[in-house]
Amino acid sequence: MESTQVISTIFAARINLNQTEILDLIHVVVDEYKFGELLEAKGIEVGYEDVNFMLTTTTGKYLLKVLVNFIAKKPRSEEDSRRYVDTMEGLRADGVPVPKLYTVHGEYLLKQVIPHNTEPVWMLVMEFFEGKDFIVQPSTIEDIKVVARMLTKINSSNMKREPMYDPWQPQFLLEEYTENVGLLTEHNKQLVEELLVQYKQIDLNKLPKSLIHADFMCNNILKNEYNEYRLLDFGVVNYAPRLVDLAVFLAGFCINPNKSFEYNQEAYKTGLEEYNTYLPLTALEMSHVGTMTRAAYAIFHIAATHDKIVEKNKIEENDYWIKLGTAGLELTKKMGL
Repeated sequence: MESTQVISTIFAARINLNQTEILDLIHVVVDEYKFGELLEAKGIEVGYEDVNFMLTTTTGKYLLKVLVNFIAKKPRSEEDSRRYVDTMEGLRADGVPVPKLYTVHGEYLLKQVIPHNTEPVWMLVMEFFEGKDFIVQPSTIEDIKVVARMLTKINSSNMKREPMYDPWQPQFLLEEYTENVGLLTEHNKQLVEELLVQYKQIDLNKLPKSLIHADFMCNNILKNEYNEYRLLDFGVVNYAPRLVDLAVFLAGFCINPNKSFEYNQEAYKTGLEEYNTYLPLTALEMSHVGTMTRAAYAIFHIAATHDKIVEKNKIEENDYWIKLGTAGLELTKKMGL
């Protein structure tokens, strides 16, 4: 395969490698996993964590994930990388549809030392699932029911994780708004401040906690032509109020500002009722679910705005979440959430 630009410099910077070094790394993976001859390597430039590539070889298609801690902005440690794998395999055992992982030398992880990096990179390879995410194919009411049940399996898991701070999660809205209020337009500042009146009434410590995916949205769930689903991206799995996961799902998968008001009322109701049927919510959770859903939109907007302005991250994905955050806040206000 000829040397070419495999991925943009923005994503390459996450692992501090140039294009030639990235291609060399990919060849190591193909050789170690005995995938045959590399025909094409293409970077997948979505998501705020990890660096992902679609590999096409003489034996098939594969997804290579170079594990990166997007909060710390450095490669994941061995401990963190093994936790990533353990999470995937644990959720698979719980009945959550996650991609198949391939092994190399009896391990799921492959370590590679990069001479000019202070830390090695850890990688894993999984099946390349031939499906589309729900940005490309907006969810239907039936999709919402299926995916809601998937979420209840995650929030029912017995796996434990240490809680961590994540600026993209709505339980940290107050902290993120305080830090970034100066970046917001007057219109968006007003929308968030109206929400905060209700949000401050939530006692997060009294909400039931569980394992949460923390990024359970339209971009991380795929569906193929056979109506099979796969859940992706487990790098920000957390232990937090389960209401947070439900709210992110309602905001980031069920409600769609590009659809009619009537559809969104039905979609929100369907997602909430389906979840509550399989994993009943407490009265306290039910009283705050609308507010937390609106908080999810607020955090989408604030986190993406911070990433674009402060971190100078110019990826198109930031603009998507900035616009969705505003549109979602406006829509859910009209819905009376």
